[in-house]
Amino acid sequence: WDYYHTDENFYRQYLRMHSQLSDKVIFAGGGWVWNGVSPNLKGAKDTTEPAMRAVKEAGIREAVCTMWQDDGAETPMGAGLPSIVRFAEHGFAKEVTEGMLKEQFEFLTGTSWEAYEILGEFDRPQGSAFYDNPSKYLLYQDALIGLFDGQIKDWDVRSYYEGLRDRLLKALEEGVQKNCTQENSMKKDCMQILQHGGGYAEEVLSLYVRLADALSVKAPLGRKLYEAYEKKDRQALTELAENEIPLAMEKIRAYRDCREALWNRESRIFGFEVLDIRIGGLFARLESAKKRVEAWLKGEIDCLPEMEEPRLPFRPVKDGEEHTLQHLEDDCFRFPDLNRALYYFHKKSRGVVFGQTKSAAGFYSASGRGYVIMGTIRLHRKELEHMKEWEKRDSLSGLRALKKSGYKDFTMWIRRRWYE
Repeated sequence: WDYYHTDENFYRQYLRMHSQLSDKVIFAGGGWVWNGVSPNLKGAKDTTEPAMRAVKEAGIREAVCTMWQDDGAETPMGAGLPSIVRFAEHGFAKEVTEGMLKEQFEFLTGTSWEAYEILGEFDRPQGSAFYDNPSKYLLYQDALIGLFDGQIKDWDVRSYYEGLRDRLLKALEEGVQKNCTQENSMKKDCMQILQHGGGYAEEVLSLYVRLADALSVKAPLGRKLYEAYEKKDRQALTELAENEIPLAMEKIRAYRDCREALWNRESRIFGFEVLDIRIGGLFARLESAKKRVEAWLKGEIDCLPEMEEPRLPFRPVKDGEEHTLQHLEDDCFRFPDLNRALYYFHKKSRGVVFGQTKSAAGFYSASGRGYVIMGTIRLHRKELEHMKEWEKRDSLSGLRALKKSGYKDFTMWIRRRWYE
């Protein structure tokens, strides 16, 4: 299985390795509905395309698309429909184009392919990287503590999510063929849309209309509070406490109700209590924010300590770097010795490395032949000291090629057998 690599050669290599172990190889890719409250459709596309090309080239007869519901199943299964159609189409065609996917998707769902593609943009505001999920952390983060406010200080999140909302509303209106205004559309809940000519796919789209609408108010709320308090702008704080916070709660409640309706359509009730608890906690903290700001405005408390603290980036960056959360050194590894290398591959991998490394190592250990480490390492200049240590013990094949390249960044294969 692998859901993370975008290099076709990686899949070829690992399929070849697994074929040496058995002639009954099954590949499992990922639909990327586990990243937060919205699907990572770009991640699914960027990994599925090279994976399925390699699978077909290797003659693998069975492949599955996984749709894990990690961390509370916040993203509905229906949001992954584009990934499922993409994956399935590879089973019927040697080459798959976006036009083919659009045709099949719209035939199967009766809904616009372009509309569903918008769901993959919820985690793509400026500066977001592959694994980032701003639609989740901006929804849940505390308005007073502002853990991620420093991360998004230059992002116009209100306009971004308003734009997604308006695009989805337009697509939804066209989908249900209703001559209604955006205002009237916003007043319809999920079940009303369903009853008035929509269907399951339209209900999924309507959920994300609600989410975008909620994020357009909630996402910038923390920074607005902080900036108004920093300037001691009592008028702005009054507006935020009396109008913006209640408005955010109203829109989040509409999202929550829509999510419950879709949950009941897709699943048994067990598990929804997790979302209820999370969103309930969000309501409680917004109420507390409103109460504390009003208390300060009335002079009942001298200050708001939460607002006295500077808003720092969740992941500090250098000047000129983008404020992404995905660490820029995710695929750099420092191993002073082989024991630590094994430990990292086995215990510390976050999916950027190889999911199969542990099983391959275990196979060789069971046969009494020792361990094999196979992987790709992106080499940077600061890694070279460790590389030189390995070179002394002749334990890193390909280091000469690295020298010839002038120690430039590139991806190389590492093979090492360690005898116990």
